[in-house]
Amino acid sequence: MFWFVVWRHRQLAQRIAMSDQGIEAWNYGGKHIYLKWNQIGALQRSYMKDGLKRIKLVLIISIDQQQKIVLTDLLIGFDEIIAQIRRRLPQIREEEPDLRERIARWF
Repeated sequence: MFWFVVWRHRQLAQRIAMSDQGIEAWNYGGKHIYLKWNQIGALQRSYMKDGLKRIKLVLIISIDQQQKIVLTDLLIGFDEIIAQIRRRLPQIREEEPDLRERIARWF
């Protein structure tokens, strides 16, 4: 059970840096992801259950869907980060994940 919880949380962004060129993230698994503003294709809203509480997730997905940054509402400045992305990319597509993607997120 411990391995399952740790594996699931490896994708979550630990640190975010935004600049005029793009957004940079480091996750708990040690992976570094950099997306230029013109490479961002969609924001995907979802929820993850962690014990008794629901954690709000926002996935920043690249146009080619090969890279994604997973933000949680546990990050300091979460709402400001999302607001800044919306200001920079007013045409951004916001979507809900389909059932297959929601199930896959747990594994």
